[in-house]
Amino acid sequence: MVDDHRLLAEALASALKLRGHRVLAAAAPAAGAAELVISRAP
Repeated sequence: MVDDHRLLAEALASALKLRGHRVLAAAAPAAGAAELVISRAP
């Protein structure tokens, strides 16, 4: 989950997890998203 606002990214990730989705990471700002995708290899 990536968003420009860390709180929103974390809240969305939590909501998805509560509904049974697998969330590998939450990132803000979006600039850090590429590194997360590379390191987590979704």
